[in-house]
Amino acid sequence: IEREARRYGWSHSTVDVPEAARALATRARGQLSGGELGEALRLLQEAVRMAPTFTEAFIDLGDARRAYGDAQGAELAYLRALVTDASSAQAALRLGELYLATDRTVEGALFVSRALTLRPDWTHLHLELAQAWQAAGDLPRALHQVRLGLAALPEDAPDEELRALERTLTALLPATPVEPPPAEPGAEADPVAMAVARARAHLARSAPGEAMAELRNLAPDQRGVLVLNLEGQILRIAGQLDEAVASFTESLALDPEQAEIRAQRGTVRLALGQNAEGRADLEAAEVQGAALARLALARLDAASNESPEWLYDLARVGQLRGARDRLTALLASEEAERFRPEAEPLLERLDTRLRATYAVAAGAALLLLIFLGFGAQRVWGGADLLALIESHPETGPEVQRVLSAIRHEVLKHNTMVLTGLADALDQGDEAADKASWCRASLLGPPGEKAADAAIHRLRAYAEQLRQIGRAHGVRLNLTRRDAGLSALLRGFRLLEGLARPLDRVAVGARPGGRLRRGLRTATRLLNQEGYGAIRALLDRLRVLEVDAALLRAVFERTAREPQLATLDLAPLAVEAAEGTLPFRVAIPRAAFEDIVGNLMRNALQSTQRHGAAGQAIVIGVAIEDEVDFITGLSRAVVRIRDRSPQRLTPEMLRGRYIEEGLGLTADLVSRYDGTLDVEAEAAPWTKAVVLKLPRVEDEEEAS
Repeated sequence: IEREARRYGWSHSTVDVPEAARALATRARGQLSGGELGEALRLLQEAVRMAPTFTEAFIDLGDARRAYGDAQGAELAYLRALVTDASSAQAALRLGELYLATDRTVEGALFVSRALTLRPDWTHLHLELAQAWQAAGDLPRALHQVRLGLAALPEDAPDEELRALERTLTALLPATPVEPPPAEPGAEADPVAMAVARARAHLARSAPGEAMAELRNLAPDQRGVLVLNLEGQILRIAGQLDEAVASFTESLALDPEQAEIRAQRGTVRLALGQNAEGRADLEAAEVQGAALARLALARLDAASNESPEWLYDLARVGQLRGARDRLTALLASEEAERFRPEAEPLLERLDTRLRATYAVAAGAALLLLIFLGFGAQRVWGGADLLALIESHPETGPEVQRVLSAIRHEVLKHNTMVLTGLADALDQGDEAADKASWCRASLLGPPGEKAADAAIHRLRAYAEQLRQIGRAHGVRLNLTRRDAGLSALLRGFRLLEGLARPLDRVAVGARPGGRLRRGLRTATRLLNQEGYGAIRALLDRLRVLEVDAALLRAVFERTAREPQLATLDLAPLAVEAAEGTLPFRVAIPRAAFEDIVGNLMRNALQSTQRHGAAGQAIVIGVAIEDEVDFITGLSRAVVRIRDRSPQRLTPEMLRGRYIEEGLGLTADLVSRYDGTLDVEAEAAPWTKAVVLKLPRVEDEEEAS
C-alpha cells in the first residue's frame, strides 16, 4: 500500500479534496442511510473519480459495496483508503472487520490491531480483537488482549463481556497446547514460545514468508496445535491452500475438538474446489458450535451462478430456507456482532429471493391449475343434447331430425345383426356369413371406407349435431357428456378394434374369446344403452307434459314483451277440470310455447284496444278433456279466455290480418294434428280461442 502511494504521489496531507466531491459524498451517505445502495454507489464512484485521494469517500464506498454483498469490491475500496491515508484508523478497522466476517481471521485481527494502535482511545476494540484472536486459534494472544482491555477501560465502564471472555479463555488454556509463561530471570527461554512470538511479529509487519520460516525451523516434536494453526493461517494468507489444509489437518489430528480450525479448513477446501470435503468440514464444525461455519454454510447455500436466478432458486427452495434459518440463528447468537455486517445483507437478499421464488411458484401453480382446468374442461366439459335443447328450444326440431335419422339409419337396420352374430359365436354355429355382413354394414368392407357404412353415418350425424350446437354458441361434448351418443361412439370404436378378428371369422377362422366378449359389450352399448337413450330423448322432444306452471311461464314471458310490459295485467287465471292437468301432447315445447304465447298476446292486445278503460287486463286459461266416441282418441282442450267485446270468428282467426289474424299459428297447430276455433264463454268472459291437441297416453303412441 505504501509503495503504491509513493509511486503515484498520493498522500492525505498534500492533496486537497474538491468541494464538489465532498458534496457528492455527503449526498451518498444520505442515500446509503436510506437504503438506496445503487444511487449511493454511483455518487461515491463519481466522488473518488473527482478526488482520487478522498479517504472518507473510499471508506464510504467500501461500506456501500459491502452492504451490496460485494466483499471483493469493499476490500479494494478500504485498501485504497489506506493508500491515501495510512494513518486512518477508520479504514484499518473497516478492513479488519471485513476480513473477520469473511473467514480471514488473522488478517482481520492484524488490521483491527492496527486501528487500536492508531486510536488507543477506542477501548471497545479490545473485545473485538480478543474475539478475533480466539477465532484464529491463538488463545494466549486472545487472553493477553482481554487483559489489556481490562486495564485500559475506565473504572466505571462495564466490563462484563471482557470478564466472561477472560473466564472462558482461562478455562480453555490448560487443555490447549500453549506457549509457557515467561521464564524466570536467568532461565533458558522456551524455543516454541520464542518462535511463535517472532512469527507473529513478522505477521504484524506483513511479512508472512519470514513468519513461516520461523515456524519451519522448529523441530517436529515442537510443532503442536498452536504452531500448526498459525502455520495454516499463514499459508492460507500466502495462497498456498493445499499446504494450509495439510497444516489444519495435522492440528485437528492432535485435537479434534477445534471447531473454528475445522471451519477454516472447510472454507479453504471450498476455495480449492473440494466442495464435498469442505461442506463436510463446515457441517461438523457447525455441530461443534463454530459460528464461522454457520455463516460459511449459509453463504454456500445462498450462492447462485445460474440465470435467471428465480428459475435456479425454484429447484432449491429448501436449501435457501436452510441458509436463511442459519443466518437467523447466527444473528440471534452471542457472536452476532462479529458477523452482522455480512450476515444481515445476506439475510435480506435471501428473503427477497425466497419471496420472488414463492411468487413464481404460486404463479406457476396457478398456470398449471388453469391449464389442467382448461384440459379437463375440454375433455369433460361441454353440454349434452338435452342441455342444448333446454337452453335453446329452437334447436329441438333440428336435433330431433338428426336423432331420428341415427335411430333409423344407424341402429334399426344395422346394429341388430350384432345380437345374432354374438349368439351364433357363443353357440358355436356357422357365423362366417353373419360376420361378413356385419363387418360390411357396420364398418365397411375390408380395406375400403364406405361412406354408407353405419360407423361413418354415425360420425357424420354427430358432426351435424356439433354444428347445431356451435351455431347457438354451445360446445357439445357428445363423446363423454351425452348418454346416447357417447354409448354409440364407444360401441363403434370397440367394433373398429374388432375389425381384424371379424375378418378372420368371415373367412372361416374360429372366433376368440376377445371377439365374443367385445361383441357382447358392443351389443350392450349400441342396442341397449345407446338405443335406449336416443329413444328416451326423442320421446322427450316429441312429447311435452303441460302443467299450470308451464302455462304461467308462457304468460309471464309474453307479458314482459315491450308492447305489453307497460300495461296493467292481472295474473293468469288457470282453471282445470279434475284429471286434466298435467296432460301430454306430441309437440315440441318450443312449438307449444309459440302457439299459446301468440294466442295469449292476441287476447291481451284485443282487451287493451276494446275493453273497459281503467281496469286491469284479465285473461284466463281453462283446461278440458275431449274424447272422440267414434275413434276413441282423446284430445286436450286449451281455452284462452278474454273479456274483450271485439267479435272474432274462426275465419278471422285463421286469416292473416294485421291485428287479429293468426294464420301462421293456425298452420303450426295443423302441423301437429291440432285445431283452432273460437267459442263464446260465460260471463265474466266474452269468448275463448279453443286449441285442441291429441293427447299422448303411452310411449308406443309417442313413438
